[in-house]
Amino acid sequence: MKSVLSILLSVILFSISWISLSWGQSYSDRTLLYAGFAFAGNFENRDSLYPYTSTILDKNPPGFIDDLIRAKLIKRPDIMAKLSLDKGDVKQDVTSVACALVYENVEIQKVEGKILIVILMQANVLAFNRMSNSIVASYPVRMRFTSVRDKIPSKDELMSLVAESYTSDKPQENLLDQWINKLEGATFKLGATKYLRVTDIILAPEADAIVSKSGVNPKALKNQIANLLEASLTDKSNVPIVPNTVGEAIGNKIALRFASAESLNISLPDPDYAVLFEIRGFATKRTESIATVTDIYRSKVTLSIKLPDTGKTYIEEQLYDTKYVSSPKQSAVVLSDWDQYSKSLQNLVIAIGKQLVSPEDEWLKDHAARSVEAKGAFLAVKKLFQELR
Repeated sequence: MKSVLSILLSVILFSISWISLSWGQSYSDRTLLYAGFAFAGNFENRDSLYPYTSTILDKNPPGFIDDLIRAKLIKRPDIMAKLSLDKGDVKQDVTSVACALVYENVEIQKVEGKILIVILMQANVLAFNRMSNSIVASYPVRMRFTSVRDKIPSKDELMSLVAESYTSDKPQENLLDQWINKLEGATFKLGATKYLRVTDIILAPEADAIVSKSGVNPKALKNQIANLLEASLTDKSNVPIVPNTVGEAIGNKIALRFASAESLNISLPDPDYAVLFEIRGFATKRTESIATVTDIYRSKVTLSIKLPDTGKTYIEEQLYDTKYVSSPKQSAVVLSDWDQYSKSLQNLVIAIGKQLVSPEDEWLKDHAARSVEAKGAFLAVKKLFQELR
């Protein structure tokens, strides 16, 4: 039975751009070479990083997703005026662009007697120079789908849900269509020579204990939060950023493995500004009234942005998010603590990006340990972002 996917959150399209000093033309003035669909990260870890997409490719003809992308590109004349599907001389000094899968995750949650399936996917429009094997620009496309079932789905049903993110005839629910839309609107601005990068996600001992007890892979969680934070920071600010390699660092490079079996290690520039994110811990408590039970969940983090060389700090603030879940006493609802912690943490990460661009006193009162006194640090980052655009 064909499952119905609904988008819980709007497709998040993040414009991240930077350019090397040798680049002298805009995207509209220069032909790009389509490099293909690729897995980002160590290919040996493909089955653990992207288990569903890996299986989908194994069960279909070689180049299955790549062929889907090419078929869609051919139908987009505005893009084809700028893009060549023929690699030609791969060592020529021009820019290649890949559809790089950087994140895949499927979550199953029990909500009021129903099974909620949450699918998170992120693919980057990753532009790079093959001659120098260096990064040119990255434009992430992140999508979240949900599906509600009466019972826990089988592995094959989950596989079908993920496959629909590549094959759906509804562009708003198709990761590849959204990737192509982002490619069409991509621009490279001259003069962006300083880089922001999420350099580390830290799990404090208190948080690590809860994560491990919940059966969550700490490495996978760090990778998830790094990608979400990267996207959040650039969503409203449009600042230059270097793709993070949290959990998949190979020196200072990002590894790509294409459908053609070609492998590349793309060099990443050192960040001028390092973003560090510490997950300090989680807390919960319950309150009761005559007819209602309220479970309160809190996630606690520290956000820092620093100059790696000098240690100059733009912001180092303790932040938190509080989630309230109320239900009638007679319903006897049983919540998963980790599901609620995860939602709280993700809500906080998404909100941080918005507040760094336009800090709000009311938000700071509810989410910053120093309350409105933290506004000065947020404004300092806002000014930094303006300088980096």
